[in-house]
Amino acid sequence: MKSFFKRFMVTIKGLIIGSSMAVPGVSGGTMAIVLGIYDRLLSAISGIRKNFKENALFLVRFGLGSAIGLVLFYELIGHLLEVFPIPVAALFFGAVIGGVPTLLSKIKPSTVTAKFCITSVLWGILGVAIVLGVANILEILKWIGAIGPDVTSLVSNADSITFTNVLLWIVTGFVISIALILPGISTSHMLIILGITSILSMPLPALAIIGISLLVGIFAITKPLEWAMNRFTRPTYCVIIGFVLGSLWDIFEERIIPGFAALGTVWWHWALTLGSAVVLFIGGLIGLLYLSRFSDD
Repeated sequence: MKSFFKRFMVTIKGLIIGSSMAVPGVSGGTMAIVLGIYDRLLSAISGIRKNFKENALFLVRFGLGSAIGLVLFYELIGHLLEVFPIPVAALFFGAVIGGVPTLLSKIKPSTVTAKFCITSVLWGILGVAIVLGVANILEILKWIGAIGPDVTSLVSNADSITFTNVLLWIVTGFVISIALILPGISTSHMLIILGITSILSMPLPALAIIGISLLVGIFAITKPLEWAMNRFTRPTYCVIIGFVLGSLWDIFEERIIPGFAALGTVWWHWALTLGSAVVLFIGGLIGLLYLSRFSDD
């Protein structure tokens, strides 16, 4: 019964990860990290040939939950974010914070020294800087003069089969794989930067090429990432914590700040919004702390 419940929790975690991808800044990798399933996913992908049956069944259970989450809850959560941006964003904000203790447990030393604390913080700051840099790559390129001030995406949404577009589709697949594997990098945000407005509306050859490059990218990334997590555990997890914390800025920028600006001056709007946000934040925090007990790492 216990093993069945643990397998069932893999599907539940996949469902949460799939549905949460509607939230800006909450990437699939971020939610996998805070749910305590990230290491297991990496080992299942990178070691698929070593223990094919066990790893394949794990990935199927996880993939099934993710697909259900995407289909059933992605649009719903996206709609709720538009109608109730602050409370819903607070729920996921609390969920992300609730997963940080799981990450900290990976780097807990036998003794805590000043050097340990300083270097850990510096690695974490590096992670935050990387995530914020990726999220604001267009602004950075404009600032250094690499692109014009009126550029809104790095490429156009192409649908004709040309050599340039094929390269674009390959890059798109790799970008999606990076966003899926690395925590803190939002898939939807990266596609907007590339200028891909709708993958499903693209021609079948484009979908095939994107799918192939996506799979190649996933297998190409997981092996060195797993090696870094095993070989340089503390620096890697500190950077990942920075990824996770840095990704919270998108929730503030995209939902919470505009949500407060739209509240107006009616006092009970503020009271109701803040009260529900606090409740949902605590609910997300406690919920993730509970789910982290069923770690698959």
